Amino acid sequence: MKKRLFPPLFLILAFALCASGCSIFRRPQPPVLVDAYAPAGTVAEHVVQTAQGLIGSPYRYGGTTPRGFDCSGFVQFVFNANDIRLPRTSGEQARVGQKIARRDLRPGDILVFRIGVRSTHTGIYVADNTFIHSPSRGGRVRLDDMDQEYWDRRFLYGRRIPGIS
Repeated sequence: MKKRLFPPLFLILAFALCASGCSIFRRPQPPVLVDAYAPAGTVAEHVVQTAQGLIGSPYRYGGTTPRGFDCSGFVQFVFNANDIRLPRTSGEQARVGQKIARRDLRPGDILVFRIGVRSTHTGIYVADNTFIHSPSRGGRVRLDDMDQEYWDRRFLYGRRIPGIS
């Protein structure tokens, strides 16, 4: 009669998994991006850090909370969390503050993209041509590179909100 090793092996693996705090079931945390352009403690740094902390939140049309964001709901939530009130829609957000050329972007600026004929998309500039946004249905809040062909072709301008520096 052969001995089966399966039950003892299963128990050892189960114990190891529980001893490690079941870490394989935790949602991985996004890396913290070091932002050399926003001085420590500035509102811009806090805006970027708030946005980074929401990476992985799901997209939801009309969403304005970490349970689900659309692009403008995400931008509004991040700024509201830092005591800066913004309008709700991307079209309205595309008109607040000062218009900024791509070469003059700084962390915490709002980015405006043209999606389709009449639609705009907003995100938050981080540094080094990267931005955080809530992309589209089925997606999650993420960091993207503005140099990607898709975003590069659609970028319109940035908006600098008073009180961000």
